[in-house]
Order: sequence, then C-alpha cells, then structure tokens
Amino acid sequence: MEYDPVQEVRLAHKDAYAEIYDVVSDAAASPSLALPTGAQNRLWLALDQLRACNAPSEDIEFAQGISVTLHVAAHALRRSRRGNIVLKQNLSHYLTTTAGEWLKQLPMQLSA
Repeated sequence: MEYDPVQEVRLAHKDAYAEIYDVVSDAAASPSLALPTGAQNRLWLALDQLRACNAPSEDIEFAQGISVTLHVAAHALRRSRRGNIVLKQNLSHYLTTTAGEWLKQLPMQLSA
C-alpha cells in the first residue's frame, strides 16, 4: 500500500472533529458536569489538529468557543460550594445542544 499524505490529512481531520464531539458528549454525560480528566487537553490537541489540517475558520472558532465555555464553566462549578443548580442546568443544556450542533457539521466537513 502506497503512502498517501492527502489521506493522512483527511484522517487527522476526521479524528479532530470526532475528538471534539467525544469531549463534549462525555462532559454532557457526566453527572456532576465536570470535565473528565484530560478533557481540556484532548480539546486543545483536537484544535491544533484542526488548524494543522486547514479546517474552515468557522469550525475552528466554534471549537475554540466550546473550549473557552467548558473552561469557564468547570471553574465556576469548582468555585460553587453548593453546586449551583442553575449553572449545572444551563451547562447541561449547552453541552447537549453543542454536541448536536457539532455533530451536524461532521458530514459536511468529512465528505472529502
């Protein structure tokens, strides 16, 4: 089998999109809505992969927004001594909605 650099870029591209979806859906499935261990690093690595694969700037900006929101929410939940129920509900809604929106982008971005 011959090495195909274009195919390698496409596979890295697919992995980055899938990884972002996995991080968001894992966080949404967490009962405490805390980010799973290493989730932020996984998200940053996937963002780097999107940039390296020249993904559309809208997708990179969307992924950056996800990263920032998860970071801020995780910090707020850690600071909340009583586990702010409204914050958890809002975060749960955000994660569920975001996972769905990100998933909608996958077929268009990976059809190459």
